[in-house]
Amino acid sequence: GRVHLGPLDLPAREPLTPGPVQAVVRPQAWVIGPPDAGVRGRLVKRAYLGSHMEYTFDTEFGPVFVVSADLERRLEPGAGVGLSLGSRGVAVVAAEGAAVSSGVAGSGADAGR
Repeated sequence: GRVHLGPLDLPAREPLTPGPVQAVVRPQAWVIGPPDAGVRGRLVKRAYLGSHMEYTFDTEFGPVFVVSADLERRLEPGAGVGLSLGSRGVAVVAAEGAAVSSGVAGSGADAGR
């Protein structure tokens, strides 16, 4: 099956029935790209922590926290980006009738459509 999260189309690792799902995404799983690639985001907060950068982006799904080891390209607050997902660090489970939390990066995700 497939899971659709806005413009992102992800393979489900286990079979899911069509309907709402929850997606849990590790902060390191997000890939920062140009604004036209993936989920559009705007940088609202950043922190340099020596070995990596921590970013918080406003997106259509709410705030998304990202950890990036790319220290060559530091984004400025207000910068527009596109967020996509790497192949690891994403877990998708059926919502089972429970409301999808707005704090989870997978709010609004649907399986099998």
